[in-house]
Amino acid sequence: MKRGKEHGYYHSKINRRKALTGFCFSLPVIFGIIVLFCVPMVQSLRMAFSNVSVEREAGLVFYPNGWGNFLYAFTEHESFTRDLWDSFWNMVTTVPVILFMSFFCAMLINQKFPGRAVVRVIFFLPIIYASSAMMSVDAGDVMQQ
Repeated sequence: MKRGKEHGYYHSKINRRKALTGFCFSLPVIFGIIVLFCVPMVQSLRMAFSNVSVEREAGLVFYPNGWGNFLYAFTEHESFTRDLWDSFWNMVTTVPVILFMSFFCAMLINQKFPGRAVVRVIFFLPIIYASSAMMSVDAGDVMQQ
């Protein structure tokens, strides 16, 4: 009897185990996408199409508004379109510069030259300082002083 695609990929125990292992490794990413991206996106869309008020007993209360918030932002608000254009222009000008500098630094770090270890340490120092600062904040040392 020939085992092939006609019986499906998951027919053997090894392939099922590989698929389950791959799925288990993918679970943190799937969870992160759902919790850190999809849920806030849905909440943002819900708020964008509603008037939101904070009430003492009920918390956030949503009153459906349709496209009213967008109409107000683009037609009546005095600085929204200018701020939107400024943000867009800032993104268009800074993202290519950041990408170029990042690519340059990556190329520099991967070249063989005297002092390469020192350059790598200098690039890695902010990570060490940030983690030690977070550890001291987590321990409560900063708040007690």
